[in-house]
Amino acid sequence: MDKKIVFRADLMHMASAFDEAIAELTLPAMPYELRDAVVRAHLDDGEPMYIDLTDYTEFPFLEPYLEEANDLYALNALAEKLAALEPWQVDALEGLILMEAEKQEPFGLPRIYDLAASAGECQVLYDVRSDEELGRFYVDNGFVPETEELPEALYELLDYRKIGERMRTGEGGVFLRCSSGYVTQVGDLKEEFEELELMPWEPDYSVLLEIAVPDTDLELLISLPSRKE
Repeated sequence: MDKKIVFRADLMHMASAFDEAIAELTLPAMPYELRDAVVRAHLDDGEPMYIDLTDYTEFPFLEPYLEEANDLYALNALAEKLAALEPWQVDALEGLILMEAEKQEPFGLPRIYDLAASAGECQVLYDVRSDEELGRFYVDNGFVPETEELPEALYELLDYRKIGERMRTGEGGVFLRCSSGYVTQVGDLKEEFEELELMPWEPDYSVLLEIAVPDTDLELLISLPSRKE
């Protein structure tokens, strides 16, 4: 089964960022893939590295906040978290990123990881793309008590744009840019990044062989050389 690609990256030594020792890598990656990329980039453990994210796939809204990211293992952990998101959670994450940006305080990979972990704590309204549509949604669904007793003939006299603007401002919601819809946070944000073990485990094999059955999800990983018990 093909793995989901979140980022494509070029990895190189910080001191020689323009030489030929560039390792192309897709994230998330297996531990052996990370180690192989480090070797191909002529990097020793702990040496500074430069990571150029060349493709953000379905997460282009993250580009302004990851341009300075240079921790390969933290990036891989983020890619693993992003790869597990459902499509609506990707849109929810974009909304959380926009909310965070409105605070006008710098943030980077650790915060993005926690926001990705919190994507399920949001609501996404895909048919709402403006304050006017938001106002109509809230009025039509009974979320504006002041309008409940109005005669039906008066509803079209309401200023739905102002109602929507008031509701959006009050709940801190945002309209999406890369996708289309309206996002609000309905639950508490999680803090998981600080608890991560970022360094990969040491592989106990020289070669990892993947055997898969075409057109199925069946696959088998075999470590070589095999260990005799």
